[in-house]
Amino acid sequence: MWWFWIMLGLILIAVTLLVANVKIYQRNAAERNRARRENEVALEERFQKNCTDAGLTQREIEIVLLVRKGYKNKQIAGELFIAEKTVDTHMQNIYAKAGERSRLALINKLNR
Repeated sequence: MWWFWIMLGLILIAVTLLVANVKIYQRNAAERNRARRENEVALEERFQKNCTDAGLTQREIEIVLLVRKGYKNKQIAGELFIAEKTVDTHMQNIYAKAGERSRLALINKLNR
């Protein structure tokens, strides 16, 4: 009968360790999520500051945010209820102000 008590003790120890590990994992996951949210906020603030520093207007920043999400000019026009030619004009102004010639280069520069 002594083996029963030993096995019961080992099971209790295993359960205790498992519960402790789950709590540690949950705490670490919460910390990672908090850090991720703070990082996303910092990146967004830096992006907005870089747009402002480049001299972009509020409308141009709206367009750049949609470009950043991967929207094409036609999609941007539909989203903002403006003509596609207007988006083209805004994009030319944005490129000139930022000193870039492609969407990828533009977004990379503004994300720095």
